[in-house]
Amino acid sequence: MQTELVTLPIQDDQFEPSSPNRWRFAIKLLIATTLGMFGFAHLDSKTLFPLPYFLVAMAVIVFPRNLQALVAPPYLRLSHQGIALRVWSHITLNKHEGDGAVIYGVLFAKLFCPIRKHLTMEIAWDQVTAIRPLKSAAKGLVYEHTTTIWYTDSDSRNQAVTFSRSLFSLTPQKLCIAIQQYRDLEFQWKPLRASGALSESVSNQQQRFREPVVIHYQPCRMTLWLGVFGIGGLSVSALAVMLKWISNDALFEPWMFLPNFACAIALLLGLEEMKDWVAIGDRRTVVLSAAGIAIGCSAESTRIFPWTEISSAKLRQELDLDIGGLPAGLDIGMSDGTSLFLPNSYDLSINELEWILTPTVQSARS
Repeated sequence: MQTELVTLPIQDDQFEPSSPNRWRFAIKLLIATTLGMFGFAHLDSKTLFPLPYFLVAMAVIVFPRNLQALVAPPYLRLSHQGIALRVWSHITLNKHEGDGAVIYGVLFAKLFCPIRKHLTMEIAWDQVTAIRPLKSAAKGLVYEHTTTIWYTDSDSRNQAVTFSRSLFSLTPQKLCIAIQQYRDLEFQWKPLRASGALSESVSNQQQRFREPVVIHYQPCRMTLWLGVFGIGGLSVSALAVMLKWISNDALFEPWMFLPNFACAIALLLGLEEMKDWVAIGDRRTVVLSAAGIAIGCSAESTRIFPWTEISSAKLRQELDLDIGGLPAGLDIGMSDGTSLFLPNSYDLSINELEWILTPTVQSARS
């Protein structure tokens, strides 16, 4: 794969959406050192053979690559000119077209390459064609979670650079969102503000929402109650077993199997909805008003984000090799670089919310 692109003029206004995952590198380095020292100290032990040799071998493999990551850490820097990055290049993620034996490449790159080659490159924004996170899964088990940047090289050929989630502190999903929000801020929101069109957009929003519009979080209540029933049933069963243990009776009766099994199934069915209900936190109510967009637990207790500070609104797509793309919600970018996520569970379509909140003159007009 060709990686040499036109060198970009590096400016002082660089932005790093995520720092390198130094804690991960340091912890793995410490573990490799500890296990390697233990293995080396017991090389002559016949009772532990071949464990010491295995530990030393693993330390020799793991130690250099994590020391390399601390000494020369990866980076991803954004500027008005484009993306500058340094990641690891290996056969698993950045392979030539037509390369085979991907599974063997994964094992080789992750287990038997103590030193990894750096892939350093700069990509202009007009060369970038897509930035997406990707989960590779087999039978529901995620074995690779990566970020991929697709671009065209100087010969107009489609290329891609991919790096795993272990390199940066942000997850691939959040990293892709941060890159896209920076791009929207630089090339959409700032030009709108400079041209004066942003004031027109804000004025139209204020006119549209003179009467506030309240949007509520709507969970699937049946699934939510299934989870609550499962937790309640298993809690009662656990209490009954504890009381039987205290009274020295049999801890488990045969008739208890069926209700416990039913409660466990109900909990599994409702667990995801319950997790979403807890995670939504103080975003259960969204109010669109002349002042801006307000988020809170209720219409009375909300935090207001003025229309002038909203720089972008993008649908979040979760891309999975097994099931394809799924709309997960809406990411709202702010002018200060922060972001707000609204899940796909409100009584207003997130597609309509995206259209309403995107700060352009066209979408702001009624």
